[in-house]
Amino acid sequence: MAKGRVKWVISGLFVLLLAFLSLSYLHAYAFTHPTSNPAFKIEREGMHLTFPNLLKATFLGIRPIRHIADKNPGEVGLSYENVTFTSTDNLMLKGWFIPSAKQKGTIVLVHGYNGNRGSLDMADYFHRAGYAILLFDFRGHGESEGDLISFGYYESRDVIGAVNYLKQRGDVDMSRVYGLGQSMGSVALVYAERQQPSFRGLVLESLFTDFYENSARRFESVYGFPKFPFATSVTFFGGIILHIDGFSFSPLNEISEINTPVYLIHDALDETIRTEDAQKLFDSANEPKELWISQAEHANAYDAQREEYQKKILLFLKENKD
Repeated sequence: MAKGRVKWVISGLFVLLLAFLSLSYLHAYAFTHPTSNPAFKIEREGMHLTFPNLLKATFLGIRPIRHIADKNPGEVGLSYENVTFTSTDNLMLKGWFIPSAKQKGTIVLVHGYNGNRGSLDMADYFHRAGYAILLFDFRGHGESEGDLISFGYYESRDVIGAVNYLKQRGDVDMSRVYGLGQSMGSVALVYAERQQPSFRGLVLESLFTDFYENSARRFESVYGFPKFPFATSVTFFGGIILHIDGFSFSPLNEISEINTPVYLIHDALDETIRTEDAQKLFDSANEPKELWISQAEHANAYDAQREEYQKKILLFLKENKD
C-alpha cells in the first residue's frame, strides 16, 4: 500500500511539473508572438486584471495585438513620405519620413512593446522645432513584417536598418541623427548603438535593466507570483524561443559600452521599472548623461508632463548638436 501511494505521489508531482512547464512555455510563446486576432485581447488597467481576464491570461497567455496607426502625418497637417526599408536580417519595415526645411537634425522615433509608429503629437512638436522625423513599425508590430517580438534584442536590427535607410537617402545630415525611444524602443536603441554607433544623442524612456528581473516584476504585478520559479521558467523558455540567453539579456550591461550622450527618463509611477533601476542605468552610462524622473506611468512622460518634456528634450538636442 505504501509503495502504491508513493507511486501516486510521484505521478502527481510529475503531472504538476509537466503542467507548470507547459504553462511556462505557453506564456513565453504568447509574450513573443503577436496576433491580429481580437479574441486574444485582454483588457487591463496598467498591470491589473479583472478575475475573468486573469483566468484568460493564465491559460492563454497575454499576446501582443497588432495595432495599425489610426492616423497618418498628413491628417495632422504634416507633409510626409511613405517609406519602406529592411532590417539587417531582411524583414520589410513600414514607416513615415517627415522632412524638415530647417534641417536641425533628424530624430528616429521608436515605439514600445505592442505599440506602433503613431506618435504623431510628439513628431509634430519636434518637427515644428526644426527636426526631420522618421517613424516606423518594429518587426511584429503595425504593418511591418515579422512574427516574433524580442523586447528590443532583435529590434536593434530594425533600428540599424532605419539608420541605413537614412544614409541611403542622401539628404540627411548623418552627424545629427538622434534616437528617441520608449520602453522596448529604448532597449533597441541601446543595443543598436552598441553594434553600430550612429546617433548623436539618445533619449531613453522606461528602459529596463535586466530581462529576467523585468519579467519577474510583471509576474508579480499581474499574478502576485514570486520570481522563482515562475519568471525563471518563462525567461528560460523565452530564451529558447528567441535563441538567446534570456538571463544575460541586460541593457544595464550594454549601456556601459556606448559613448553616446544619453538622456534617461524614468517614470515614477511605473509599476515594473523602479527608481533604483533608473539610478543603476544612470550610474552605468558614460558621460555625458542626464536623468529626469517624471511623474508619469510607464512610457507616458510626454502626455503627462508635455511642456516639461518638450523643454528638457529640446535642450538636450541643442546641447548635443555638434
